[in-house]
Amino acid sequence: MYLSRAFFNLENSQVIHDLGDIYEMHRTISRLFPNSTNSFRKRFQILYRIDTNKDENAPFLLIQSKIIPNWSQLLEVHPDYFKETPESKEIKKKTFLNNIQEKQEFIFKLKANPVKRPPPNKYGKGFHHGKTNRIPIQNDDQLIKWINRKGNDAGFKIRQIHSSKKNEIIYNMRFSKEPKSTIKTPYRYQKVVGRKKQHKLIFHSVTFIGHLEVINKEKFIESLINGIGPGKAFGFGMLSIYPLRK
Repeated sequence: MYLSRAFFNLENSQVIHDLGDIYEMHRTISRLFPNSTNSFRKRFQILYRIDTNKDENAPFLLIQSKIIPNWSQLLEVHPDYFKETPESKEIKKKTFLNNIQEKQEFIFKLKANPVKRPPPNKYGKGFHHGKTNRIPIQNDDQLIKWINRKGNDAGFKIRQIHSSKKNEIIYNMRFSKEPKSTIKTPYRYQKVVGRKKQHKLIFHSVTFIGHLEVINKEKFIESLINGIGPGKAFGFGMLSIYPLRK
């Protein structure tokens, strides 16, 4: 597994276009990998996130994948897409993933698209393949329940650490609701609402940062590799962890 980082060149018109439409960003990132099948994202275990450098407030791209992205394939089409040469480093399964233990603790970051499916008798309209369409979760309490439920499914639980001196919380989960991400480009995944197709899809983005404890090693490693929640093709679901220093 490889982790790659690349800083966008904000003077490049294609970058501005991609940052404004997550489907276009998805298409651009697909250029970095062999796209021989419709399931290439799952085949190469591709997850990515648009993140921000706190010091410079500059957006950058994080990609987690089974193989190293082919940067030259994108740069042949858009030579000035990045400010500098992208970096990739290997995350060795034997020395990192396999060494993760139950009860081990990490600081985590997850940019997610929390959604739910309402009961058909409550909202009535909006069916797709026999199911009600997903709707975004925006209530704070429901968001906390969502991450706790997803965490349990993914082999971890949210933790808190209190200072022994002041009894203050040092590490606690927090989340931030971010601007909506839109898809304006027509594409084959557009959901049917009633009898009409949507011209635009909107993804509600929430970034969770906090302190977790591993409760199931196998499920946790699987969630690190395959991501959490829906919208993985559009920059959601990548779980980043950092060693906890007490």
